Amino acid sequence: MGRRGCVSLSCVKTWFLVFTAVLWLIAAGLFGIGVWTLVAKNEYETLLGSVTYVTTVGLMLAGGLFAMFVCIFGIIGAIKESRFMVLGFFLMIVIVCLIELVGGIIAYVYRGKLNSEVERSLRITIATSYGLSGNEKKTEAIDKLQKNYKCCGDVDYKSWEKSEWWLQQSRNSNQSFRVPDSCCISPSKGCADDRNHPSNIWRNDLSPLGCFSALEDYLLKHLFIIGIACIVSGLAQIICIVLSMWLYRLIVEFR
Repeated sequence: MGRRGCVSLSCVKTWFLVFTAVLWLIAAGLFGIGVWTLVAKNEYETLLGSVTYVTTVGLMLAGGLFAMFVCIFGIIGAIKESRFMVLGFFLMIVIVCLIELVGGIIAYVYRGKLNSEVERSLRITIATSYGLSGNEKKTEAIDKLQKNYKCCGDVDYKSWEKSEWWLQQSRNSNQSFRVPDSCCISPSKGCADDRNHPSNIWRNDLSPLGCFSALEDYLLKHLFIIGIACIVSGLAQIICIVLSMWLYRLIVEFR
């Protein structure tokens, strides 16, 4: 088998196969995180006010899936010692790196704007969309948010006083003020009727965690998971890029 200096073609090929297999596993994990985020952890998408978060997850999905295919292509090329397939692997894995780099940049920029964007979107959703016809998904998302994070309104339960939902309720009821039943400590139909005492509903004025803070923390945690996954994948890709170029040169030289 060809040898250049102290490194043989078979040795470089072996290391390339090992790291490409590891990269395939990482790419599969990246794809799995993307699917998990979209399917199981995307229940508040309608409250975000933009598609940036979904775009970031989508790029991670695309990068992970494409990387899995590229790894299989590269493994076959290395086993056959085909310089064209190894070169193809190099070019395609660079494309994968670019896809994930774009996704990482978008996630980083979005993270900086997350506070103002989520605050504005949540406030507008509560004020103009909750409980109204055609906004069932937003209504369901708000109810889930309030139940899961034990909060009421965006910053305080009094946020509901300014909502279209409250105006609609006040026209159909003699009650002066109420909040959605999802604000109740023990949610049930009609549980929040004109009873805004801390023993009955979650009062954000008595707790440092409001619905806005809860939603922001939720999104930041998921962006952090996405960021770590992309960094680990990127490091493995860099190693595979270096090994693929090394392997390509040895194949050209000794074949």
